[in-house]
Order: sequence, then C-alpha cells, then structure tokens
Amino acid sequence: MVSITYRLNTVREVCVRCPLVMTKELLADLAGYKTYRDKGVVMAARSLVQLYRSVRPELLRRKDKGQPMEGGVQRAPEYGELVAEQHVPGMELVDIPSEPEEDVATDVSESDSEWIDVHHSSDEDSACVKLREKERERETRKREMMVEGMGTSQTSASN
Repeated sequence: MVSITYRLNTVREVCVRCPLVMTKELLADLAGYKTYRDKGVVMAARSLVQLYRSVRPELLRRKDKGQPMEGGVQRAPEYGELVAEQHVPGMELVDIPSEPEEDVATDVSESDSEWIDVHHSSDEDSACVKLREKERERETRKREMMVEGMGTSQTSASN
C-alpha cells in the first residue's frame, strides 16, 4: 500500500516538473486509484488528478475534469513552445532614464585618445635591489643564529 503511494507521489513530482511526460491512457489508469481501499493511495491519486486539472485538463476524462474554473480555460503550452510574458510584475517601480547619458560616452572616448605617461626610474629599480639584498642578509643571519643555537645545545647536552 505504502509503495503504491510513494510511486504515485513520485509520478506526480515528475509531472510537476514536466507535465508533457504524461499520456492520456496512463493518466486514466493512475486516476483509477481514486477508488482504491487505502487512504494514502486515494490521496496520491487525487493530487495527481488535481495537478492535471490545472496544468493540462485535456488529458483527463470527463468525470475527472470537475467543474470549470472561473478564470476560464487556460491553454497549456505545447512541447517546445515559448511563452513570453508581456508584462513583468514590478516593472513600473524601476526608474528608466528617458534620455541616454552622453557624459559617460564622451568620457570614454576622451580617455581613449589621450596617452598616459608612465614614469620608470632607475631609482625605483635600485631601491628594489637594495630591499632584496637586505632581506637576504636577514635570512642568512637567522640561519647562522639557528646553527649557533643548535651547536650550543648539542655541546650542553654532551656535558
């Protein structure tokens, strides 16, 4: 009983994501579980029928369609059909400038035509070399101190 419920719910979830996967015959067979003796199976079959009432009612049998909705009949999109919205909700809240900003375009064109002078000096290069030499000297001092520290610890351990 429970496995039938799980399977019907799984089929319903697949149909929610892709309603075109269902055929008329298969839907009629699955809707037949509405008269099953287990309550879970009955509820799963009803939820599948309810889904197709709103998505693709043309697949349902006449007795499963129920009463028509107040909003009228909505046509389901065919396979591969593009449904483009004409109005985006909240679009009226977006501030769209009425005239294009010309200042931005002129700034870009002006900066393209000008040359930028880049100054290279040998002083900067020599400063970098001096900095590297100082770093090397510090590293060698650290190494020497570590070697001396190891030598004194070994001599004190041997005494």
